[in-house]
Amino acid sequence: MTAFKNFQRIAKMKRILNKSGAFLTVLGIFLLLGFTTFARPIVNRVTELLPNVPITVIINGVSGTPITSVQIPLTVNPRSFTVSGGTLPAGLSISSTGLISGTPSVAVAGTPGLTLTIKGVAPGQQQTVFLNFVILAPLSVPSNLTITDAIGTFVQSIVSATNNPTGYTIESGKPPAGLSFDLTTGIISGTPLPTATIGQSSMYIFANNAAGNGVTPGTITFNIASPVPSITSATTMTATEGVALPNNGYKITATNNPTSYSVSSLPSGLTFNSTNATISGTPVVAGTYNIVLGAANSTGTGTSSLTLVILPPVPVISSAASVIGAVSSPFTYVVVASNNPYQYQATSPLPTGLSLNSATGVITGTPTVATPAKNYIIAVTNAGGVTNFTLNIAITPPIPVIKGARFVNGVVSQSFSYMPTLLNPDPNTNTAWAISEGALPPGLVLTASTGLISGTPTATGFYSFTLSATNNNPSVTGYKEIFVYIPIANGTANTVAMFTSNTSLGNSDIVDYPIPQFVGVFTTVQPAPNYSFAVKGDALFTRIVVKNYSAWPDYVFDNDYKLTPLAEVERYINEHKHLSGLPSASDIKKDGIDVAVNQGVLLQKIEELTLYIIEQNKKTAEQDKKIDQLQNENDQLQELKKEVEGLKELLQKK
Repeated sequence: MTAFKNFQRIAKMKRILNKSGAFLTVLGIFLLLGFTTFARPIVNRVTELLPNVPITVIINGVSGTPITSVQIPLTVNPRSFTVSGGTLPAGLSISSTGLISGTPSVAVAGTPGLTLTIKGVAPGQQQTVFLNFVILAPLSVPSNLTITDAIGTFVQSIVSATNNPTGYTIESGKPPAGLSFDLTTGIISGTPLPTATIGQSSMYIFANNAAGNGVTPGTITFNIASPVPSITSATTMTATEGVALPNNGYKITATNNPTSYSVSSLPSGLTFNSTNATISGTPVVAGTYNIVLGAANSTGTGTSSLTLVILPPVPVISSAASVIGAVSSPFTYVVVASNNPYQYQATSPLPTGLSLNSATGVITGTPTVATPAKNYIIAVTNAGGVTNFTLNIAITPPIPVIKGARFVNGVVSQSFSYMPTLLNPDPNTNTAWAISEGALPPGLVLTASTGLISGTPTATGFYSFTLSATNNNPSVTGYKEIFVYIPIANGTANTVAMFTSNTSLGNSDIVDYPIPQFVGVFTTVQPAPNYSFAVKGDALFTRIVVKNYSAWPDYVFDNDYKLTPLAEVERYINEHKHLSGLPSASDIKKDGIDVAVNQGVLLQKIEELTLYIIEQNKKTAEQDKKIDQLQNENDQLQELKKEVEGLKELLQKK
């Protein structure tokens, strides 16, 4: 297009010269030989023409780019230069010898140009030069750009360029897979795909503007790293207190070739092996723990959260696995389980008449139907899970119940007869009687078919034995313990009848034998104050029952009961050398000891000690909780310390 315009100007000058009658021998018109790249100054050259012939010179340039000295073609020896029309573009100057130089600062369209009149030294010499300037706006040049990213991570960046770019073209190369280059805005964005080239790659671009297409490329360098590891192992896990983690522990798994693994603080009893990325061990404290997992490679660290639920141990059953009950007899069985169960449930109906307390695990009731032995599943539940306990229950027909006096008197050398009665006998009258434990007094015998004990005692003494009655179809046995006292005939004060109907024994097994208000064994002295019974010598009892003890110390467990502070207890012990409420050694030596009262006081002390232990246990549990909390905080501080030290190392490397 520029060459065509120059041709038009030459044709126009020919017409002007012909009309003026000027003798045109040679018309020298020299065009600029173009311009080089943006980085080089533009060099304009013209060739000298004949004297006194007007010439036209076209000066091409780029705003902001230096123009080397251009010599105006002279046909005269110049004496002066006069601008007779137009304006020299800003930034350019003409020397006294006709050199044009400088750096144009604004774009110039080319016409109208500059008319320059040159007068020669010789009289009458004059030359006219038409200078046309075509100063273009500068081209746009893109800046180099480096983009660092990883597979799977979104990135966005923008290319910058000088001189108001209007668009871009790609000379060579292309963005990695997943990234795009907007040729209008210069924005590079996207998420590198797994197929993108790992490492460094380059793309070369030109920036275009109103002055034209760029000629100086910019380099876009892409550094694409492997993706950060993504943890794929489970986010939850359940374990049991006191039991090693299942499946040989918890193993961290992750994609994208991790080279190292990490975890935040772990519950007590657990450890982490960073070589095989496995958490293992035996947890010791139940609870819910949130653990931060980490998997790292050269690109960075991927994290995930593991929720570890540590349950208490499941219930452990320690009660007997079988029990036998009888129709019409009260039945009680306790399912004894450890680890704080809160629910008991039978998976099938229990024998008729029995029920299970779901909160306490106690089976109670009175069976109404005989049933053979059968297994029942009792599900015992706590926070750690369920233990299915197999309990075998058999309900027999009604057990024979032996009725009659339990305490019986006899006299040596005198006839003796004791005939018990029987409830729930064998319907076929096949009940068998026997002495299952102990022995009858000498001279007495048992009739096995009727239960009659009879004969003549031959020796004095106190005798106890167990009488049994067994029904044969099915075989069930009832028992009764019987006590017989045989004194000598015409007993004196120290050998009297032992049992009497006016003795309050709390049951109906009483025989009607008279007894004095005081009974002495090998003694006739009634101790003060008015004791009813005295033994001189040692005494052996199989059982002693004390009734109507009104001050039994269950009141210790009342809500308003106040425990004596331990400091006060210690002061009392230091002063009196025994616990408060208990007699001293000197008191016991003098007055003896009231067994019932003493047992009550001892139980009071035991119950108070239990309350002290419960209170101390609460304090210990709270302290353990605080210790665990402090340990967790300390572990977190250690992790933060490691991270800070790692950051320091990175900063020092940079």
